Amino acid sequence: MEINDYVVMSISDKRKRLFSAIDSNLIDLNKHYIKSVDASKFENINNFFLDNPEIKETRCYKTGFIGHMMSEINILKYCIKNNINNMLILEDDAVLSKNFITDLSLLMNHLPSDYDYFMLFEDTQRPKCYQLSKIESRSFDPVYVDEERKNRDEVHNDWIIENNEFIVRVYQKLGSVGLVISLNGCKKILSLIEKHGFGTSRRNGTGFDEMIYYFAKFNQLNGYQPNPKLNMDKLVTIEPSLLGTDTESTIRHSSYVCLSDILNIYV
Repeated sequence: MEINDYVVMSISDKRKRLFSAIDSNLIDLNKHYIKSVDASKFENINNFFLDNPEIKETRCYKTGFIGHMMSEINILKYCIKNNINNMLILEDDAVLSKNFITDLSLLMNHLPSDYDYFMLFEDTQRPKCYQLSKIESRSFDPVYVDEERKNRDEVHNDWIIENNEFIVRVYQKLGSVGLVISLNGCKKILSLIEKHGFGTSRRNGTGFDEMIYYFAKFNQLNGYQPNPKLNMDKLVTIEPSLLGTDTESTIRHSSYVCLSDILNIYV
């Protein structure tokens, strides 16, 4: 499988200084410009729902979360409209490895053909192992446990793909800073959002990466990651000055609003 296209999502205008570093690593790919949604302006939220009447959402979220979800949905729809397969989606604080294209191409050649999304970021700052527990019939969120991984090379049996030493099933929920999404994955994720809304069953939302992780754990999406045992640089990391902080984050530094209240203003 090949990647020919990428898009950088601007989470904060203050981070535009980082764009050139990303672009310089991807000069042989087609760059697409898809405007992000500024949800701090309520008219933008209203306009989004006018343009996307099939999406029903009335719950309460942070405005930054709302803007992020709407921006991701715009990318999904753009890929579907333009028939783009294997879109590389990066956030504006992504830092690419020195051999990013070479290593990514190698991994894509070993990626199962049924993949919906491929998470490129490994969260080494907050090591977590996620496990499904018994789920109540009316609950959508899986139960996860945090666990310090004494050995970073540990690979759980339920992650492993037989006869594939390069790729494992997705095992972490954080990672929208760097993703590859297939065309079929775009269609499936959009359909699931239309059915479940932005945040599955959680009132305050989960984040796009957490949401698709949960869908994968419920076998509604096929999510994969590079095998952490590979002797390979991490494909995508976060800009060091922003790692582990809330600096310049429009998602964290925003207030909660109820979409039902906003939409009622424009009725």
